[in-house]
Amino acid sequence: MKKQNLIILAFISSILLLAIVFKNELGKNSKIKNLLNELNINLNFSKEDTNSVTNEGKFQELKSKIEREEGIYGLYIKDMLNGKTYEIDTEEEFYPLSLFKIPIAYIVARDIERGELKWDDTVVYRNEDFFNQYGTIHSFGYGSEFKLQKVVELMLRESDNAAPNILKRHLGEDYLNTEFKKISGYETADLFDEELLTNPIKCGYLIEGIFYKKWISDESVNLLLSYLNPTSYDEALNPYLNDNLTFYHKVGFSTAMYHNCGIIRGENKDLILCLMSKEITDESFDRVNQYVAEFVNNY
Repeated sequence: MKKQNLIILAFISSILLLAIVFKNELGKNSKIKNLLNELNINLNFSKEDTNSVTNEGKFQELKSKIEREEGIYGLYIKDMLNGKTYEIDTEEEFYPLSLFKIPIAYIVARDIERGELKWDDTVVYRNEDFFNQYGTIHSFGYGSEFKLQKVVELMLRESDNAAPNILKRHLGEDYLNTEFKKISGYETADLFDEELLTNPIKCGYLIEGIFYKKWISDESVNLLLSYLNPTSYDEALNPYLNDNLTFYHKVGFSTAMYHNCGIIRGENKDLILCLMSKEITDESFDRVNQYVAEFVNNY
């Protein structure tokens, strides 16, 4: 009797193994399917489970490719449809550069919803706001007036560096830092400290909070997203993404550093992506963008 049980157990185990390896083929074979049903074997392997295994394999390939490239990279991807995350050195610290213009824009949008500001408030460009690298505000004469909404748009779309100076003066540096601490968890945050460090997972958390967690209304979210695509800096990852995907993003770059964080959306895709880098070459960074885009396109 024991021998018979062992034979039956071996038979069932073989069928289970075949079911896992040749799931699709077995599903089409009614005889085998009926036999498995008689044995009460559940073949309800979901498409999501299969895709998850496939995506993990693809991500390991991506990680191996990135590790071979010159430079230091941190990558955080979160699938907002199922909560799965994919991480490469997400605790590695980087200078945020212009990425923190996103939380500044959020604070403005939130205060407008509270009635403390208005999008059509007028702000003045002054000589202490001058910053002639990136953006167009510096090309206007001192004393030029801008609507608050236009300053926020230029800060995101052009990464204008005079814009945060105007907002810092208009809202107050201490106020912006206090509000940033509340949403970021940085206990000693200074948005305007060039030595401040962050990492991809912290930037991903901010993006998730601002654009997904109802910190502000859908109307405000959509307005900010409209400033994040197209931008003046769509040359890195965007050209390698499929045409049916849209990348709402903010970049930050300096010598041998380039960060690109935002949201990728398309049919059946809704991903937070934050790629940060340092000690890179133009060639290595371009290849990494191709690798990342390949993963996203086939995800």
